[in-house]
Amino acid sequence: MNNENFHPVQKVPPLAHALHRWDAQKKVLTYEYNGKDIITIHIPHSEDVGFRHGSDGTMQSIAYAQQIYIMVERPMWVNAKFRLSEGAVNMRPRRAGEEEAILAQMGNLLIHGVNGLYDADQDLLIDINGCEWKWETDSFERDGEDKIAKMRIRLCEKPLYINLRMHWGINIMSRGNTSRIKKQWQDGVRGKPTAGTLTKKRLRRSLLSWSGN
Repeated sequence: MNNENFHPVQKVPPLAHALHRWDAQKKVLTYEYNGKDIITIHIPHSEDVGFRHGSDGTMQSIAYAQQIYIMVERPMWVNAKFRLSEGAVNMRPRRAGEEEAILAQMGNLLIHGVNGLYDADQDLLIDINGCEWKWETDSFERDGEDKIAKMRIRLCEKPLYINLRMHWGINIMSRGNTSRIKKQWQDGVRGKPTAGTLTKKRLRRSLLSWSGN
């Protein structure tokens, strides 16, 4: 198991899995992506925590989803923390169905029952599935330049699934023109504006509009 962060921090978020660390003494499971602990789950009362230790998907050259699962030997409520960038929003992690409206919240508010978090700065979508859960607070908390979303999760013998979708927005926006859109996005995150640069704000706005189509 990993004992320390060792992903190099990159301006353009990498197409790579989040790395896990399990602290057996503190009973804390952490996932790190691009130098940041994006998920931290404290599981103090379990003697048998089961979770996915890795995947063979890290050699893929196209965008993919990483699926984390966590299970324990009996039902228990635990605390989870998601550490995201300034551009993070709470949104439904799928397109709206028939007669559904856009379900997303710009700014700091967290929406009851909406299980997706999108970090425009990292172009990373996180969604939580499989177990009962609730937001611990009504809004993101601030920690320096980061935004923190706190959640209570009822773990049990049935797995909790957390999906991480790296480069999610770029693939939604590309629509068959991946290389051009990706270049515009990379210029934006590197701070090299050019004609047609896809900024983080423009990417986030476009994806929230997409979620309502």
